[in-house]
Amino acid sequence: MSVERDAEHVNRSPEEQRLPVAPNDLDPVLSPGMRVRLDGALINTVLTTPLGTVISEDQWDTYIVRLDSPAMYHNEDGTEQRLDEIRVLSFNLTPIN
Repeated sequence: MSVERDAEHVNRSPEEQRLPVAPNDLDPVLSPGMRVRLDGALINTVLTTPLGTVISEDQWDTYIVRLDSPAMYHNEDGTEQRLDEIRVLSFNLTPIN
């Protein structure tokens, strides 16, 4: 581990240090069934809860997350679409216990 990467590890909370991390040491490794919290803003989407379960990783290196309760996506034409699952980049997901 380089000095720079070692410093990043030391600056993480004890909970974060226990999480498995990807080779770049920035994004957590997520697996199907893992509980997560969605962090960050989602364009045109209103979450009723930020919590969900990882279903799978897709071919674009994002994750499909089944939400604990549906979100609403607001289309540009003014209509709404109910979302039970959502595609999210890994850096917008935090594993939870």
